[in-house]
Amino acid sequence: MRDGKERPKEEGKRLKCHAVTAPNDGSDADIRISDFGFPSDFGFRISDFPPAFGFRISLRPSDFGLPQLRPPAGAVRIAFLLLLGLACWSSSAATLVPRAPTGSDPTLLQCGNLIYAGNRSSVCFADRFLTDVVDQTCLRVNRKFCPVRLDGEGVFDFPFCVMSGNESFSLSEKERNQVRKFLAQGGFLLASPGCSDEKWDRSFRQEIKVCFPDNALKRIPMTHPIFSIVNQIPRLTDKHGRPVALEGLELNGRLVLVYSREGLNDVEHAIGCCCCGGNEISNPVRVNVNVFTYAVVY
Repeated sequence: MRDGKERPKEEGKRLKCHAVTAPNDGSDADIRISDFGFPSDFGFRISDFPPAFGFRISLRPSDFGLPQLRPPAGAVRIAFLLLLGLACWSSSAATLVPRAPTGSDPTLLQCGNLIYAGNRSSVCFADRFLTDVVDQTCLRVNRKFCPVRLDGEGVFDFPFCVMSGNESFSLSEKERNQVRKFLAQGGFLLASPGCSDEKWDRSFRQEIKVCFPDNALKRIPMTHPIFSIVNQIPRLTDKHGRPVALEGLELNGRLVLVYSREGLNDVEHAIGCCCCGGNEISNPVRVNVNVFTYAVVY
């Protein structure tokens, strides 16, 4: 209201509202967003909030945790409104607009690197294949592994996880339940021992038997789409040229786990790993690209 007359409602991207000047009777000022000259999408939309939230069409300083102030009259009021507008802008951006954690992008596919059996890690598994997935497919993928505990709820945020290690191990009952739930609900696991470690191989096979007594690891035929979905892989050999095979676990007709006893770790590019690679499969990156792509597409 100015001189007893309402301003016309603003159209387009600005809020459709009546702007009212500060009354001269000593009462609190009713500050409208149009007083600041800001568009309605400067951090959020009023339509995002239900009527019960406390907003009508206008915004008041108290809505942002600011004290109710009476703007000075005259030309000083313009400067007051500009300063108040900047404060509202800053406060709304900080409190009303959800932001993803620094360095994360929820639009990217993520690959978990399992921490299991206490503090066993899968550090000797290189994430270089994720870069090749990005380069060779249209999938939007985080190029780095994200460490995640098998016994935590965070594991269910990942569609794909890798698991590796050395020496014997045993999973806790909670971790076994997590494996069952993770794979049954659509997750995928790629596993192999570091340095073709026989003790780890035995432990892993035992844990899979305990978790899935009615579903055994079986050899995956070379006709399976996992060997052709991105890279054409007609045969598998270890680094000594001997023929080898991958094994898999199916649940309800869906392949949910791929395992290599020789290794798919690509230890040559694994940071912080002193593993020799053992009898690792030749060119494991090509295989891992196929496995990851199959897991998230099928």
